[in-house]
Amino acid sequence: MEDKQKSQFMTMLAETLAAYDKPLPEQAIIRTWWSCLREFPIAQVASAFRAYPIDNPKFAPTAAAIAALCRVMDGRPGVEEAWAISLPSLDERHTVVWTEECAQAFGICKPILSGGDEIGARMAFKDAYNRLVSEARAARRPVAWLASAGWDKKLAAPVLERAVATGLLPAPAVAALLPAPEGGGLTQDDQARANLAKIREMLAGSQAEKERRRDEAVAARTAADEQWRQETNQRVTDYLSRTVH
Repeated sequence: MEDKQKSQFMTMLAETLAAYDKPLPEQAIIRTWWSCLREFPIAQVASAFRAYPIDNPKFAPTAAAIAALCRVMDGRPGVEEAWAISLPSLDERHTVVWTEECAQAFGICKPILSGGDEIGARMAFKDAYNRLVSEARAARRPVAWLASAGWDKKLAAPVLERAVATGLLPAPAVAALLPAPEGGGLTQDDQARANLAKIREMLAGSQAEKERRRDEAVAARTAADEQWRQETNQRVTDYLSRTVH
């Protein structure tokens, strides 16, 4: 987190503690919170604050607990998901978008899998992946997604477009990997520009949908706040009327 995000962080902390009927702690304790969490991106901290109450409804979080959540919410897939992501790469037709740890772990188990021992390969993959992820998190290395291009570019298109839409890969890096637009007569640069335009069009639609959902959420929150205000005012009025009479 950056210093300019301190107020945003304070709001998240206050809202989370309020759910446990806890006030904001003293400044010295808040500084400890900030010191423990400032190494993580603000979005990762926000996700950890949202996730914590789901599994811990009774006990208010500590800075250490939120930091621990941040470390496992760094965007790296769990080991079972990582195996499912990696498995298609055995067929060289397929393009795979995976993390560095997925690629390294699959490289370790691939000879076993090619020999027909899927159970042994899966066990080797899981051991290697968990070790690599633990080492990366201990070294505070952010997740790195990359594309391993297969030779069938038609199969690559939906995989790469989904990776861009979900923010795993940047559009310019993906454009050159997509199949050439129909029509022919295009240079490699022309093809890359056409693919990039296609991706940007897709992202624009995705962004519009996100903005629509955000607006709906804001409207619903505003309506709920107004209802809460009216109900609170009515409770105060009813209380005062009873005490007067």
